[in-house]
Amino acid sequence: MKRAEVAGIGNLTAILGDATQPQVDDESFDLVFLATTLGEIPDRDAAIIQCQKALKSGGILSITEICGDLISMRL
Repeated sequence: MKRAEVAGIGNLTAILGDATQPQVDDESFDLVFLATTLGEIPDRDAAIIQCQKALKSGGILSITEICGDLISMRL
């Protein structure tokens, strides 16, 4: 968040918590971005469902992972 502030980006929300039970309203985000995170979440299906619920219609779910993590995940 500090880097976003320095860069003058004000429309960013960082949330720390349980990915399967986020404290956000449904259809409240244009973009959900998970970077090297999905492989660390035990219930990936529940996390992705919550991400989809949080997205506005036409929103983007972006998942970026390291190849080694993808090999060990069952997507």
